[in-house]
Amino acid sequence: MKIALHKNKDLVFVALIGYLGTLAATQTEYGWSLMNLRWVTLSILLFVTGWYWLTVRPQRQSGLSLDKSTGILLLYFLSTFLTVIFAENPLFSGSRWTSHAIMLIVLLVFLRQNLTFSQIQKILIVLKIIIALLLFLSLLNPSPQTIYDNLQVFRGTMSNANTMGQIAAIGVVIYSHSFLIGRNKWIRYLEGGLACVAMGIVWWSGSRSAMIAFLTGLGLISYFYRQKIRGKVFWAILMLCLLMVASTMVSNEAKRFIFKGADDSMRLSEQVTKSRTKVWSSAWEGFEKRPIFGWGFGADSGMTKNWEVKFAAVGTVERDAVNDFLFMLEGCGVVGFGAYLLLIYIAWKQKPTPRQVSILRLKNYSRLNLKGNYLAMNHTHAIMFTLGVSLLVLVQFDNTALSAGNFISVILWLSVGAAGALRKEVLLNEFAMYHYLSTGAQRIQKEAFVAS
Repeated sequence: MKIALHKNKDLVFVALIGYLGTLAATQTEYGWSLMNLRWVTLSILLFVTGWYWLTVRPQRQSGLSLDKSTGILLLYFLSTFLTVIFAENPLFSGSRWTSHAIMLIVLLVFLRQNLTFSQIQKILIVLKIIIALLLFLSLLNPSPQTIYDNLQVFRGTMSNANTMGQIAAIGVVIYSHSFLIGRNKWIRYLEGGLACVAMGIVWWSGSRSAMIAFLTGLGLISYFYRQKIRGKVFWAILMLCLLMVASTMVSNEAKRFIFKGADDSMRLSEQVTKSRTKVWSSAWEGFEKRPIFGWGFGADSGMTKNWEVKFAAVGTVERDAVNDFLFMLEGCGVVGFGAYLLLIYIAWKQKPTPRQVSILRLKNYSRLNLKGNYLAMNHTHAIMFTLGVSLLVLVQFDNTALSAGNFISVILWLSVGAAGALRKEVLLNEFAMYHYLSTGAQRIQKEAFVAS
């Protein structure tokens, strides 16, 4: 039986990595032929994780008891399915809702309840490798520029510059965290160098949403590692200031990044929001036309009643790039918007406990009498929660968290699910420790009473 369980765990890991690898490949210009393969790998992942969840007895017993996050997720599914029933095109919205629901069930139910700490560590390593490969592929073999490209920004091998910057932002967050906590000097230097490369690509891509996401990530890392990070932040800021003083191109580059070639005669607020004003106003107008249930899950006001299933592009509509708040308002109305807030609550609920934060903020961990992998578990929990929140902030400015065929979206919910799995394990450890200490204190008091 133990051998069978071990094989099941390996199948889950392999299926997940296959899904991530396929999604990463399809984000590039070279992966268009693999578009349909995304749904194949997602189906395989659903089958494998569902089978493991149902057949492993201890996991099944814990999984079948409806925990709070799973109950909230079911409420989310019921609410958004109503918008499919009242959709302008139920076939389109139903197809998109189904793939989205499968993704969330796999990542927030099956994997969250079954992932172990060692598996999450392996997933994080694989994610680092995938991001590094995408970054270096984009630098070494970028796609040929076309007349549709903005020559002031860098898109590498990605479909657009924003995607390039967002993938690089993920790299900045995870490599910076590893550089901060790593023990092996050479691996720390390697990941520090990768963080610098990723930061350069974020800037070069001109993706403002990516810049906001990585700043959110670094802000959370600074919060978790307040004592440990002070000296490093000081030197990093000093070096950045020296580079800014030394470079005569900084002013022009900053303008390029913020304004992206907007008309100099426009006001500052108009320049910054030029690329988003039209799509925001169109989404709001679509919401005003159908405010209760919207146009259907994943749809917008441009959706027609006649639509054929196109698996290579399931879920693609005109305003996919709008922020998710407006995207949900237009597609699902106030019903779906309220449901989306439930997803945000689930993501935030996976945050580290106060005791974890107090441990992470220590400058020297050697004084702690921590057994096993408890400290490493805290570090991994912190980065998975940080990554999930950073990407959740990102999708409020660009991209979407609702597509099962989107690499950024899947990384978001995988991070939330992994953080939930680690939080559960940490709480069990804390409960066991408190129980041990409380029973030990009671035993000492009893022995003292008997001796007296």
